[in-house]
Amino acid sequence: MLRGSLGSYSKEDILARVRMALAEGVQQIWLTSEDLGAYGLDIGTNIAELLREIVVELEKYPRSMMRLGMTNPPYILQHAEEVAKILSHPQVFEFIHIPIQSGSNDVLRHMIREYTVEDFDRLETLDLIKRHQFPVINISQFYARPGTAAARIRPRLPGKVIKERSTEVTNLFMSYSLTDKLYDIGDLVDVWFDEVDEKRGQTVGHTKRYTKVIVPEVRTDLMGEKMRGRVEDNSSKWHVVVSLVE
Repeated sequence: MLRGSLGSYSKEDILARVRMALAEGVQQIWLTSEDLGAYGLDIGTNIAELLREIVVELEKYPRSMMRLGMTNPPYILQHAEEVAKILSHPQVFEFIHIPIQSGSNDVLRHMIREYTVEDFDRLETLDLIKRHQFPVINISQFYARPGTAAARIRPRLPGKVIKERSTEVTNLFMSYSLTDKLYDIGDLVDVWFDEVDEKRGQTVGHTKRYTKVIVPEVRTDLMGEKMRGRVEDNSSKWHVVVSLVE
């Protein structure tokens, strides 16, 4: 892997910034990094400790929420149970971005990834998706980045085969939907709003499960607000449509 040296901000610096943001009225705290799971390895702490202390600050502002960003599997797996508990906290979105380069152990070994498919129920890539039915998947075709172990893998698959396999993964992902399983028409859901899409004439937010929610009108007054919505349409793979219960 081509990455620079790990450099973690101190917990004190991060917590100070969180406190400042919350005091200024910020409603959502997003933690971003190339690898959240590796946080603290260089300064004698870890991501679970940091998250627990941030949650303490969030609890002082009951309408605030936290969202986690990207983490690679090796380090976050060491704290999986603790992080899962934190994700279940009412002020933490149930969202985390985890890149999985392959569902095949052979491929992972060749790429020198520090985890195996056993960490993901021993499934091959397609079986992994079938089993877990992830609500969102970012599908990227293999690219042999110069200087990496993956770039030395031989023989390489023809571009046509790579494209066909990428299409197969995409088709599988598009074959199922979770919104109608998670939300029934008429369900009441809490929504945290964070975007206005004037082009489409809608206001966008997310549930605690981080399901995208749409109100089919522009409401700039909803930005940063938590509102209760009634599910009116759950037919889209990508979002549910709600009416506000004000």
